[in-house]
Amino acid sequence: MNSASNGTGQTELTMITLLRQRNFAFLWFGQLVSILGDWVLFVALPFYVYNLTGSVLATGGMFVIRALPSVVFGSFAGVLVDRWDRKRTLITADLSRAALLPLLLTVHSLEGLWIIYLIAFVESTISVFFYPAKSAILPHLVAARSLMAANSLDAISTNLTRLIGPSLGGLLMGGVGLLGVVLVDTASYLISGVMITCISLSTDRAEERRVQSIAALRWMPLWRDWVAGLAFMQQERWLISLFVTNGLVMLAEGIINVLFVVFVQDVLQGGSMEFGWLMTVRGLGSLVGGFIAGYASTRLVPMHMMTLGAVATGLVFLAMFNASALPAVLVLFALSGVTWVPYAVSLQTQLQSGVIDHYRGRVFGAFGTMSALMLLSGAGLASALGDVLGIVPLFDSVAALYVGAGVVVLVMLRRRQGASQPVEGGNQVAD
Repeated sequence: MNSASNGTGQTELTMITLLRQRNFAFLWFGQLVSILGDWVLFVALPFYVYNLTGSVLATGGMFVIRALPSVVFGSFAGVLVDRWDRKRTLITADLSRAALLPLLLTVHSLEGLWIIYLIAFVESTISVFFYPAKSAILPHLVAARSLMAANSLDAISTNLTRLIGPSLGGLLMGGVGLLGVVLVDTASYLISGVMITCISLSTDRAEERRVQSIAALRWMPLWRDWVAGLAFMQQERWLISLFVTNGLVMLAEGIINVLFVVFVQDVLQGGSMEFGWLMTVRGLGSLVGGFIAGYASTRLVPMHMMTLGAVATGLVFLAMFNASALPAVLVLFALSGVTWVPYAVSLQTQLQSGVIDHYRGRVFGAFGTMSALMLLSGAGLASALGDVLGIVPLFDSVAALYVGAGVVVLVMLRRRQGASQPVEGGNQVAD
């Protein structure tokens, strides 16, 4: 079956018609609500920790603890996702997190700080299982040619909640306190779990073979299953290229995460207000990028969109980080959101359509681990070299990393012209 990017003999599938498909709509709406709740907690909890401790180090520790599970458990989680029923995994993850969060309300003093850290770590660990399962199940909910449009809608919901969630979290924390934040995030997980429960999955031949293989896998040691997944990834050169491409991008993003505040203060001579403006325009740009990716999904091969998105983002960053006028930086940072989302959507689509269903969980698990490692590596490089090399030269390297990622994709294009053809493993969903 041809993908949406080819458009030969196929009816153009819009994002609006995709939302009319029952199964996808349940997943999309559930995730819209759930991610909104995540942003509420993500903003409020560090403030709560800082109010308890008065320590910047203790507050920063929250971010490290939330990142660790992806590094430690990501690849292993993918093995189990391939063994388990994915719909059941998603529901269990949502209900588990909903049951876990109210425990935060038991902490009222500095002595209970370890409980907050433990809950944050466990919640992030559960999420490590949720996201590979979600990515692996999506090709069973929509037709192969609409995967790009589905991922574009996912990007739109993510960036829409990024605009609303932080403000809502701040309002709840200031007005109601931690109780309101916990209730909202807990409710969001419950709503997501109910929505996923309503999804009706038909069993195709690829899924039948995967279920049959699970019976044999139960008797195989987990490490052998993990090694089998690594062997599959090593055999697929195009897949290795995607890992390398996104590794470069995540390294760049890690540098940005550490130094962007310094850039705003020292280069732009701004403060928290200017920083907030920049975050808002980036979110607005990313929303536009989601719509552009959905529109282009019937016109461009995912590999082409990845190349254009990565190179364009690198060039925009090069111009932005060498500008000193806030209005120019605002425009360029918004534009970077427009160019980055098509890259990310295309990458996700390639992984879903190009990996056979039996290995999808392991591939997405390993991908999450690699991304987290490179993000932390970029943060470490920025911390170590920021004072030595200077802010602008390091940000110029960020632009170079993005352009380099685009070059890797371009080389891969020449080796794998048929990369946009989906591999067996997704349902033939009617439009």
